[in-house]
Amino acid sequence: MTCNSCARTVENVLKSKGFGEVSVDFASGRAVILVDNPEKLQEAGKELRDFGYVISYGEITVKLPDADYDALKKVAAELENLDGVIKVDVETVGNRLFVFYSPLQVSEESILRMVKKSGYTYEIEGEGIKRERGLTLFQRFLISLPPTLLVLLGHHLGIKPFDNTVLQGILATFVVLFAGYPIIKSGIMGFLKLSLNMNSLIALGTISALISLNFEPAAVIITLILFGKSLEERIRGLAYRELGSLVEGIPKFANVKKNGSISRVYVGEVEEGDIVIVRSGERVPVDGVVIDGRAEVSLAVLTGETRPVSISKGDKIYAGAVLINGFLEVKVEGVGSDTFIGRLKELALKSQEEKNRVQRLADKISAYFTVAVLTIALITFLGWALSGNINKGILSAISVMVVACPCALGIATPVAIAVAFSRSIKRGILIKHPEVLERAKNINVVAFDKTGTLTEGKPKVVGFEGDERTLPYISSLASKSSHPYSRAIYEFLNGESLKVEEFRDVPGSGIEGIVEGKRVKVGKGDFVGVKDEGLFGCVEGMGCVKFLVDDRVKEAALKCVEDLRNMGLKVFIISGDNEENTRKVAETLDVDGYFSNILPDEKVKMVELLREKFGKVAFVGDGINDAPVLASSDMGIAVGNATDLAALSGDIIIIRGDIDRVPEVIRISRKAYRRILQNLFWAFFYNSLLIPLASFGFVPPELSAMAMSLSSITVVFNSLRQ
Repeated sequence: MTCNSCARTVENVLKSKGFGEVSVDFASGRAVILVDNPEKLQEAGKELRDFGYVISYGEITVKLPDADYDALKKVAAELENLDGVIKVDVETVGNRLFVFYSPLQVSEESILRMVKKSGYTYEIEGEGIKRERGLTLFQRFLISLPPTLLVLLGHHLGIKPFDNTVLQGILATFVVLFAGYPIIKSGIMGFLKLSLNMNSLIALGTISALISLNFEPAAVIITLILFGKSLEERIRGLAYRELGSLVEGIPKFANVKKNGSISRVYVGEVEEGDIVIVRSGERVPVDGVVIDGRAEVSLAVLTGETRPVSISKGDKIYAGAVLINGFLEVKVEGVGSDTFIGRLKELALKSQEEKNRVQRLADKISAYFTVAVLTIALITFLGWALSGNINKGILSAISVMVVACPCALGIATPVAIAVAFSRSIKRGILIKHPEVLERAKNINVVAFDKTGTLTEGKPKVVGFEGDERTLPYISSLASKSSHPYSRAIYEFLNGESLKVEEFRDVPGSGIEGIVEGKRVKVGKGDFVGVKDEGLFGCVEGMGCVKFLVDDRVKEAALKCVEDLRNMGLKVFIISGDNEENTRKVAETLDVDGYFSNILPDEKVKMVELLREKFGKVAFVGDGINDAPVLASSDMGIAVGNATDLAALSGDIIIIRGDIDRVPEVIRISRKAYRRILQNLFWAFFYNSLLIPLASFGFVPPELSAMAMSLSSITVVFNSLRQ
């Protein structure tokens, strides 16, 4: 697709085939379609190809050296029954199966598992994405350049034999109909199918030039547009380089240890529970747990963190990580799309299917843009023709059609968003919704959860006050809970384990149960029946114990709060912890205010209170436990890690859980929104200025083509300037 009007054309084609839910993202070249009849998809693909578009498929070549023809056909038939496999071609000479599939529906791992079930020995000869597109735009530009130069030499310098009108016509027709074939075809189909796009304007303009014997502008227009579009396509690809590199760096092969020997196998053949060996200098091919060895590992591709971390037995390791030095044996937990990096890429791609308010408005305008330009071109021609200058009218109308650039308008928002998304990913930040880029400009307050967000989240009990006889009962009850305070109590007491019955967790208050026949409660004072603040454990008939707890403030929290305050934002803490603990953290960080003893469902009310008083509120917290307040805030920022990525709620996820990225999140969002507004201003200004100039004959067709290409390139360059 060459611009957003192409994306709209693709949507219209698919909807005309009966697909109700269609989302086409121009910047990534990705269409997501809800389909109940796969056969319809083949029809839609054919119609899209009639428009001049091409579709990318996944392709993998499997060789079965021991299989005969019947066996190959049987395996091929079984593969074609797999959801997502489009077709399987059989080559009997080399005993090969060429499998074409949709990467969105089925993974290479699933295909290979199906092949493996056949029982035949097999080899992988090729994998990856095959793009069926013929000549590239740049190759077409190179083809168009020589004949265009010859037309120019003949037309302007009179060099023989190229000054011959017939020869110029042949050369120009070759440029338009061969080199510019995809553009012309798409444009003509736009007219026939009543789905006009930018190519429709170019097709009408260049064909009109040929018919009116204006061969020079016809050839030059196509050549300049091919050059501009190929350059724009290449530059636009930079916006997705970081996103694409997420999975491109994962090795295609892994060293698997089985029965005491190590064999090198295609990563798609690796299964959960296998043991993979990773050596110094190698990239980890799977997600898993280290069962032996020690290494220094770079996680830069996953989190943006450049400093190496130490990994040893019992630690998690993720695909894409690089062993700087050392040796690891890894028990496999995830391969391919089931790895953290695979899920991350899918979330990032899915997030770009949505459109923010500004982009929806631009799409509505661009939907009528082509018709408006054609109307202006017709008025221009009639105006000049009525004045007695028909040839000037033709050239001016062609200039209007060519200089108009719905592309600049169409790509103004998606390319800026793509750059923001891909660069955020590189920094360990996942933006889940593009709408948040617009909201970021109005954020006045950043509110934080305390435990685990501003503090280490690993509270330690450093002492207690009360009757020691209660401790075994309290320790036993605490052992049943995963709450940080319960773990801290259990680790501090490390007592005997008594029988616990009727265990109950009361979110935001504490835990309770029956321990050896006695009712035991652990939690806040009001929950256990004590008129005091703090963490208590009470045993029926024996009394209560108050625990002294220490939870250190993260070093990154100090810098984070300071940066936010310097940005002119107010900072608050909303915590479920008691007043004393919350106040200590608030004083350490010097925030503008705090709320303590707030139950999870009450945090939403606190955000509403801050919104009424100060304006838009961003909330930063745990993406699982703080889901309601993250959803209700104007910008929900979740801090998490690789293990809970899919479960995290919020508009933005800081992947490795470092809150020092919070100011960066807001800066990236604000900068991206500024780029969107700048792009839209440039697109509107460009069209508002040059279309009238072209209609009055001040911009010849050749300059119109150059200006149109430069307008799109300018928008892309501005988006990359982040």
